[in-house]
Amino acid sequence: GDGGDGGGGEGEGGGNAGGATPRAAAHEGDAEVAEVVDEEALEAAAAAFGCEVEELRFPLLSKNMQVMHETIVQQFTVKAAQQSRDALSKIVFAALFDLVVEHINTVSRSPVSSHSIGILDIFGFEMLKVNSFEQLCIN
Repeated sequence: GDGGDGGGGEGEGGGNAGGATPRAAAHEGDAEVAEVVDEEALEAAAAAFGCEVEELRFPLLSKNMQVMHETIVQQFTVKAAQQSRDALSKIVFAALFDLVVEHINTVSRSPVSSHSIGILDIFGFEMLKVNSFEQLCIN
């Protein structure tokens, strides 16, 4: 978070899509709805994803629900918005990790490469020939 007014009080930090931390904004009936604390962070995240700010804001703060033949927009509470942000962060991290693993494995398997990865731990020595970087990270 940006230190702001501390609204919402919970979950600031952790996995956070470019600092786009939600906070309580207004009350809709008895339920609070979330808003973005740091617009600049949301803009930076949208730019990194290559999308418009509103294309990122909507799924972080709300969802569409189909009821009969009507679409209703349900605004998230702060907790639900934090969960949405954290889920997006985890998906992005996993995709980036997979790209890094794929790249490192490709480079380490090239015929001109004399690189190899081995691990010596309490269970002995292991040569990592397949998915070697991923296995290294797991170990």
